[in-house]
Amino acid sequence: MVARPRRRSPQHSPVWFAQLAGDTATDELATWLQAGGPGESPVPRLLSGLVVQRSMGEQDPTD
Repeated sequence: MVARPRRRSPQHSPVWFAQLAGDTATDELATWLQAGGPGESPVPRLLSGLVVQRSMGEQDPTD
């Protein structure tokens, strides 16, 4: 799952998640996105363990 920032800029990058499933994680994701999501609000603790780290050289396939 990829959470994309509302505004595209070098300071706002998409956040990639692996194994994001279940009501609790989905609710936490929805709350975070409503609070601004990537670039606007820090990733919640519950979701931080699911973040997939990507290298800067990798191309974003969602572009």
